[in-house]
Amino acid sequence: MATFNDVKCFYNFLLKDKRALQYYKERGITPELIREFKLGYCPSHKDHWASGRIIIPFFDAYGNFLDFGTRKITQPGKSGEWKNGNFYYTSIGRTEKGHHLYNLNKAKAYILNKRYAIITEGYFDVITAWKSGIKNIVATCGTAFTFTHMCLLSRYCDLFIFAYDGDSSGRAAALKAELAFKDYIGIVILELPLGYDLDDYFKNFSVEDFNVLIKEKILSQG
Repeated sequence: MATFNDVKCFYNFLLKDKRALQYYKERGITPELIREFKLGYCPSHKDHWASGRIIIPFFDAYGNFLDFGTRKITQPGKSGEWKNGNFYYTSIGRTEKGHHLYNLNKAKAYILNKRYAIITEGYFDVITAWKSGIKNIVATCGTAFTFTHMCLLSRYCDLFIFAYDGDSSGRAAALKAELAFKDYIGIVILELPLGYDLDDYFKNFSVEDFNVLIKEKILSQG
């Protein structure tokens, strides 16, 4: 079973690995973000399912460690294969990804303050948005948005803003969530530029652009 001690070990491994540190730097992830999100690296010589991968720990809404998301280190511009832990044996017992949202432990106070939540698809989408000052944000990370997600998130707000990838699969997933849950909660779907995810968006547009996009979309829906 993965434990919080593993999180600390992988963080320390990262600090000693120039290649992994360079990968994070190329993704625009600063040392401050590495510390804040407890990011790490599992060396390739380790006998571990995440060996040779960067490590992103996943916590539940109350800060209990659950498991890891991992990604292969790739050259800039090339996509890496995501691989997630199974979430079966955790500090809170057996669970699953469809019952949790990445970053909710950190975002919930900001969601309460803003009165809406931004939902995206990936770890780096959240981290890059956070760096840009958007902190009322969570991600599903490898699973569809579920009824349990809705119940969990609706404790903190009554408006969900989906900022899924700007491709056919991302837009289809957002529409599926809207159809499934629009009778329970307010839902707004942002249409990011074609081919962009939120990570790309904040590397090319400002937080002001994003806030205008949200405001215009909400106003257009009356």
